[in-house]
Amino acid sequence: TDHYNQSLVFCPEEPKIFFSIREPIVNRVFTSHQNRGFTSKMCVRSRCWNACMVVDGGTSFEFNDGAIATLTVDEDDALCTVVLED
Repeated sequence: TDHYNQSLVFCPEEPKIFFSIREPIVNRVFTSHQNRGFTSKMCVRSRCWNACMVVDGGTSFEFNDGAIATLTVDEDDALCTVVLED
């Protein structure tokens, strides 16, 4: 667990987004190669009906078939973090 948690730490000046795809659709038509990782920009298009996109584990948005979401980090809205030493 500690090793995994440490792999998520990055410099706060870097415009990174950590993403995790909770329930990827995998069948003969769709595959999922990378379910989590870092990126600076992500575009997602919904292929589901009666769907929602959850952001930060608590805020959800209607996200039905054909809807497109583009996720980036705006410099003015970037998360400020503090690391406390023991």
